Amino acid sequence: MWAALPRRWRPQLQVCRRFAAGARDGPPITASETTFGLLQSIQGVEAEGDATPTGRVLSASGGLARVALSGPVSIGASVDLGEGSKGVVIQFDRKGSIVAPFSHKLPKANALAVMGGQVLVKAPARATGASSVTFASVTELLDNQEDSMSASELLRLPPMPNPARRRLVKDRMPSGLAAVEALLPLGVGQRIGLVGPAGTGKSRAVRMLLASQPEDTVCVYAAQRPLHLLEKELQEVGERPLTVVHADPVHDSLASRYLAPICAIHLAAQLRKSHRHVLLVLDDLVYFASAAAEMQLGGGGLASRGLLPLSVPQILGSALDGGGTVADQDGQERSLSVVALLDLDPNDELPSSIRELWRSVEPSLDVSVQFSAKVAQSGILPAIDPKEILPCGFAPTFQAPFLQLLRSELSTALREGYDLSFRMELAKQLNLQMEDDEHEALASSSNARALLSHATPRELPELAVLLAAALVYRFPGRRPTPLSMAQFQKALVECVRDNHPALWSTLGSLETLSKDESQGVLQNLGEALMEHRFDFRLTRPEL
Repeated sequence: MWAALPRRWRPQLQVCRRFAAGARDGPPITASETTFGLLQSIQGVEAEGDATPTGRVLSASGGLARVALSGPVSIGASVDLGEGSKGVVIQFDRKGSIVAPFSHKLPKANALAVMGGQVLVKAPARATGASSVTFASVTELLDNQEDSMSASELLRLPPMPNPARRRLVKDRMPSGLAAVEALLPLGVGQRIGLVGPAGTGKSRAVRMLLASQPEDTVCVYAAQRPLHLLEKELQEVGERPLTVVHADPVHDSLASRYLAPICAIHLAAQLRKSHRHVLLVLDDLVYFASAAAEMQLGGGGLASRGLLPLSVPQILGSALDGGGTVADQDGQERSLSVVALLDLDPNDELPSSIRELWRSVEPSLDVSVQFSAKVAQSGILPAIDPKEILPCGFAPTFQAPFLQLLRSELSTALREGYDLSFRMELAKQLNLQMEDDEHEALASSSNARALLSHATPRELPELAVLLAAALVYRFPGRRPTPLSMAQFQKALVECVRDNHPALWSTLGSLETLSKDESQGVLQNLGEALMEHRFDFRLTRPEL
């Protein structure tokens, strides 16, 4: 049978035979999630009795180094480059191996190089004390001790959970954002995209999301910003268990920038085995795509194209496909929620690397929250435009009946305001005169939308007050400044909490209210707000 087949097929058929029957002269062939993994299995990592491969650095440029090593070479193996510098093999050819150094300082030519075992990712010791935020660079997460049972291979992405063990999204994931909680609520186990131009408050929204999580949720946050900025930004997260994988796009190596989200994915997969809910946030993905594109070009011409051991679609696909709620072997449900931040406008003409990033992420998202540059220009951050996230269809099952009622009423009011804005703009172009009450209604609708934006995370009772106020109040006059709006929001919450303690106590358990109970509570809240409608400057009629 073999002799009858064309000669050109024989190498592939030999591989298939070894894959099916197992290698007789080496380790058995096992399936792998990447081409490189299968190549490693067929080739064999190290022959028994071989000495540790050593060699010399041939050249270094563009954040990469070419090394000549004696003996078998495997993708993902660690290489000691001398003077305390280490790296990982990401490609090899006839000219030698391409190594991505973890250090920003490149090795010198002719330096001694020694190859070790597979590079492993291991979770750091969790911080204790006043803050439970643990900061770890890529270098600090890599552990070369192969006997570490809790570590995982760096360039072997975690496998997707068994589809048969997946469960429906049934629990709400708090976000602390009024517009999101009302119009586009998030669920535990969803894949979420925060999409919009740079400077629209996506990272601030993430900090509010992290600060709103319950104590039993463990968070992993990958960001490509300087450490001192991250330490300052994440002070508001509080005592939530959080591991921050950081890489500085200016001072850290090309390998660190490329490997940061990969390390975060491994940490989330490890933590999922022991925690009920893990929240993985991949920030600054545009910087990651830029680092991947730079490495794809071979670090300034050092290597041939096609250098990446794992492409952008593979990495982000692994992160998003791993999201969801699954049952483990003991029947316990384990959830992984994934949040991806993208500094881009899908409607703009994007560079090739950024376009590839968006195309690899967008099909896998369960929820996409759009951020608007126009809203940000008015000083509102996070700049979530309610128009872009108006609900279509039914409310999700995990949204409380009280918020479903608010969602329905708020959606109607917002659409009426947007329709009025469109008519006013059209009348202006046609030089038509509009009535004064229409101008007042347009200003009131604009101020009501501004009430849905806030700079600090809010709990459900506070959000209920703000959303109800946006429905029942009329806001005469021009739009207030962000500072005056924040003061108004604070005064609103304090008014209900101090003057209506029984109502405030009920709002504290609104997730347990039935639909009929929710209708009564919403009516009582509306009446309480109307009772104090003249207590605030923003709601007093102009004389």
